[in-house]
Amino acid sequence: MILEIIIISFLIIITDIFFLRIPNILCTILFLFTVVFILSFGLYVNVLGALIGLIIFLFTYIFSLGKIGEGDIKIIPSLGLILGFPGILLLIFIASIMSIGFFMLNKKRKVQVLPFAPFLFISLLIILLYECCSF
Repeated sequence: MILEIIIISFLIIITDIFFLRIPNILCTILFLFTVVFILSFGLYVNVLGALIGLIIFLFTYIFSLGKIGEGDIKIIPSLGLILGFPGILLLIFIASIMSIGFFMLNKKRKVQVLPFAPFLFISLLIILLYECCSF
């Protein structure tokens, strides 16, 4: 199950970087795999993480007048299911800090559009590795 989530995540990152789009089919597959993963462990409280992440991204989308990608809105519930609450808040914070740093480093190139999915998945990896390695 974890391998499938990693493969789909990698495909999402690649398509977001190269095409600035995240296909609906990849979002759907990722969501279905994360639902099965969560249900197999009985982590029903993680649904709160999915809802909070979705609400935050929907409000950001509305107030930014469409500056945030719709694909990011579609993948955040899956990440929220994996991390739960308050993990999703940490994910959004880390991804935002990384993307701001990347944006500042690329000021010379005047990057106008920045794919956010890679930062979300790198943040997920950082959080999961920290949780696995902390005693």
